[in-house]
Amino acid sequence: MTIAWVLTAMTTLLCELGALGAWLYSFTATSTVAGLLAGLLFFAAVIIGCIGLAILPLVLKFRKERPPRSITMVFVAIEIVPLLVAVYASLT
Repeated sequence: MTIAWVLTAMTTLLCELGALGAWLYSFTATSTVAGLLAGLLFFAAVIIGCIGLAILPLVLKFRKERPPRSITMVFVAIEIVPLLVAVYASLT
């Protein structure tokens, strides 16, 4: 379970960074492919972040030794950022 949780956090982070890069590149590109890629990566970050947040209680319950608190807080922040951005985008 711990490996799956760490992989979801790292994949979410990579999707977030890729979406940010593609979104920034879309301002200079003449085609719409970069904007579509940014949307796809952001959608993946939201879904994978939700999966990571769903796995977290299982990791904390079934693991013999809890992960360090600092790592847990950073991973939760990584996984919750796409959700907050999606909520903010839907409100504006």
